[in-house]
Amino acid sequence: MSDHIRSFLNLCHHIIKAGQKLEDIHLIHAMLFSLSCLTIWDIVKQNLLDKRKTFIFNMVTTELIAVINQTERDCQAEKTEKKGKAKQLALFAKSRSSDTRGLLGVVCT
Repeated sequence: MSDHIRSFLNLCHHIIKAGQKLEDIHLIHAMLFSLSCLTIWDIVKQNLLDKRKTFIFNMVTTELIAVINQTERDCQAEKTEKKGKAKQLALFAKSRSSDTRGLLGVVCT
């Protein structure tokens, strides 16, 4: 999603550089409508629309980027947690299999 916002900002920059005037409200609506239809973005859109009477494009963009950063941090933390659990399970399974081999050796002799 950060690539999407970066591309959108780049497009806006090129339009303004070409000498066209873009109103903040039009940019904000275009940005919000271009977001994916995932639940998190629907919530973000609703929060933005509910709490702001006046919109400034830079404020909206900053808030969207903050949500992206938080989401990416959460995903990274979740992946790290899953890796840690997978390592623990692997170690547990390895220790259990060596325990089982020892027990089987005792039973078989």
